[in-house]
Amino acid sequence: MRAQKLDLKFLVDQGSKPSSRTEITQFIPLVSHRSALLEASFGASAIEKWLPLSLEILDQFQRRGVRSRESWRRFVAVRLNREEASTMDRLANEGAVLVIDRHYGTIRPSHSEQQSLFGAVMGRELVLGYGDAIGTNLVIHPPTAGLRPRVIYLEPNTDPGRYIVGRIVMILNVFQ
Repeated sequence: MRAQKLDLKFLVDQGSKPSSRTEITQFIPLVSHRSALLEASFGASAIEKWLPLSLEILDQFQRRGVRSRESWRRFVAVRLNREEASTMDRLANEGAVLVIDRHYGTIRPSHSEQQSLFGAVMGRELVLGYGDAIGTNLVIHPPTAGLRPRVIYLEPNTDPGRYIVGRIVMILNVFQ
């Protein structure tokens, strides 16, 4: 230790710090669609599992939120069933996990050169696709060409962001 100019206090201080893996990992709850739509935070029974994701990657995503959701857990994950996967045009397959940024509550794309994929509330259902505000409607176009868009009728003077659950920031496909 003397040759390396280390003392006991330095070693104790270093040992009490979390490892770099711990420092850059954020655990994202995998929850039901209903929980992702309606709940600000989740009890243990609502969480199927925790997904370790890079905090460095997650921090790159811009927030464009709805003030009413600022206190909500920002990132959540949901699993796609067969019907949902069929609307995703090979972006995601059955069993894929979508990570949703719930602090992004606008249909404006995050990058001007590409559309953003969104989750929106239609009744009590999570619908996935690309969004447009047309007149008093929020139109969600599924990624699969030829499928009919889903139209959400907005109440007068309502911000379309109120119906946006969040932007899909990551798709984790499961291959069998």
